[in-house]
Amino acid sequence: VKFWVDEAHKRSKSNFREMSQDPYVAGIGILQRDYAMLLNPWVAGQQQLVAVLAVAIGFGSSVMDGRSQIRFVLHLYNALRCAQVLQPLEMMGWLMRVFADSKAIWHAGRPEADFLHHWFLSLGMAVSSERGTQRKLVPIDPEQLSCAYRRACANNFSDLPERSRTSLRGVLDALRSSFNEDIVLGANLLTLGAHFRTMSEELVDRLNLHKEVLEEQARRQKGKAKKDKKLQEDDITDWFHSANGVLASKLLLECDEPETVEALAAKHGYKATATSKQSPLEKPELLLAAEILTAHVAALHKASYTLPC
Repeated sequence: VKFWVDEAHKRSKSNFREMSQDPYVAGIGILQRDYAMLLNPWVAGQQQLVAVLAVAIGFGSSVMDGRSQIRFVLHLYNALRCAQVLQPLEMMGWLMRVFADSKAIWHAGRPEADFLHHWFLSLGMAVSSERGTQRKLVPIDPEQLSCAYRRACANNFSDLPERSRTSLRGVLDALRSSFNEDIVLGANLLTLGAHFRTMSEELVDRLNLHKEVLEEQARRQKGKAKKDKKLQEDDITDWFHSANGVLASKLLLECDEPETVEALAAKHGYKATATSKQSPLEKPELLLAAEILTAHVAALHKASYTLPC
């Protein structure tokens, strides 16, 4: 701290315009001086708080599912676990706890059967062959995910008893406990969203579903042409949404009990395959999906998606 104080004092007394005739060099000196006044030990904690809460959680929650990647990964993991095709993965278990009560991911609660039905519900779609949008989607809410964000960023203490939220001691105690108990604190949701975005591409490639994805993309674009052009998506985002839709229909449906798959397929406007009546453990596409998901999770080291706090 003393070193910073000495340097800041020296720079505050320096006249960089007199020290150099070059305005570019003088500008660099002025910028360094201003940074020295800004990036100091007394505000470092506040800036770290902004990075950990406002950016990593607040902004991160708004973009991490921009191509429905987190939604798809969680629905796939849940279905594979219920079908006993996949062993528990620590990081996915944490992510499931983070989104346990999220209406953005589980519109009607975490399913234990009829997984494709719940996938459609999470997308606001009708459960029919038309699958048209019926309701406005619920965004991922950082206040719901993170108690620390809710308290420190949104200044929301509404869940506390009135006596606690109207007293300084009650507010400070709630703030302290939220930082101690928050399981999301320190997680960079931006990194998680970016990492899992690539999994759909590998699944489409390994399962050889390129033709089906292009057909689904064409169907989606045809439907959008009849709507407001402002709702048009860029081609890459549209491809990801189409890919996740195709993958969900190919994988989630097959995770249900063999004796129910045929009826569920007809319910959702699909045809059961020749292997639908087999046990999930005998279906190669499910085993491959479990292998790819496990590999993607293993490649995501904890240090790459956590921030110091």
